[in-house]
Amino acid sequence: MSDIGLIIRLWHGDGIVQEQRLKHFNEICLPTLKAQSYVNFDICPLSPPEDHARLKAMDERIKPFTLNEPYDYSKHSNFTRAQTVGLKHYPIQVRMDSDDFVSSDFIQTILEAPTDYVTFQPMLCLMDERRFKPMSHRYREDKPSTFLAVKNYDECIYHKVFLRFNDRPCTIYPEGHAWVCIHDHNFRTNKDS
Repeated sequence: MSDIGLIIRLWHGDGIVQEQRLKHFNEICLPTLKAQSYVNFDICPLSPPEDHARLKAMDERIKPFTLNEPYDYSKHSNFTRAQTVGLKHYPIQVRMDSDDFVSSDFIQTILEAPTDYVTFQPMLCLMDERRFKPMSHRYREDKPSTFLAVKNYDECIYHKVFLRFNDRPCTIYPEGHAWVCIHDHNFRTNKDS
C-alpha cells in the first residue's frame, strides 16, 4: 500500500471532451508517470464510474474515485475529502491535471524537498506547434501552481483552503519538472492553442 497519491481531476462532463481527455491522459500524462524513478505511488483520477474499468486496465497503480454528489465541472475544481468516494487518505498527496506531464524525477524531487509543501513552476508545451516556452505567469511560495504536493495534510489536496499556504514554509522548484499542455481544447481559457 502506497503512502503517495497523485490526485488528478479527469472528469469533464461532455462525452466527446471526456474521450479526448482520456486519450490525452493515456498517451501524454500516464507515460511520464510510468517513467518515474520512484515507483511506489498510486494514480488517483477523479473520473466517472463508467471509466473506472478502462482506467484500471491502463496501469495497476490507477485507483479511480468519484464524488458522492452529481459532478459539475465548473463547480468541482475543488472538492473536500468528505465529497469523495473511493479515495483513501494518502500522507503524501500530489496534485496535477490529467492533460499535463512531468519529468521522470518529479516524485523523487517532492520526496527530497526540505518542506512539507512543494510546488513547481511549469513550462508550456504547445501541442500543435510541438514546442515549449516559459509561462508568463510566475508562481510563488504563497501562490502554488496546479503541480503541487503536500506531506502530512489531513484534507484532500483539491480543497481550496489548501491553495493558500499563508505562512507555511514551501519549496518552489523552477522549470524543468512539469509542463502544462496547451492543446486544441484548453478548457480553462476556452481558447485554442
